[in-house]
Amino acid sequence: MSKIDELLKNIEEINSKLTRIESLLLNKGNTINIETLTMNEPTLNELVFNIDTVDVKENSGSLNIGTTFNPTVVNEKEKQKKKEEEKHKEEKVKENEITIFVNGEHRNYSIERGV
Repeated sequence: MSKIDELLKNIEEINSKLTRIESLLLNKGNTINIETLTMNEPTLNELVFNIDTVDVKENSGSLNIGTTFNPTVVNEKEKQKKKEEEKHKEEKVKENEITIFVNGEHRNYSIERGV
């Protein structure tokens, strides 16, 4: 068998394998299985419980109803307010060439020059 015949045979084998792979992928469909999902610090836009009554006579610890994690509930109004406050802080800081922060808070300052 010549080298060319060997190469043609290899190409035909590769072609048949690719054809089988394509048919398997088309027939199988697109399925994704997630076995483990870990969420660190989940954030909720809104958390609503519709509970008519809860009768607890004594509780010496914490009472969780409906959740098994400590979510951070983000209110859209609060989110917008924080964004505006941050923008206002940034604008104030940009006015001055020197900025002073104490414990993460911007502090006003003035420079007095002697005569």
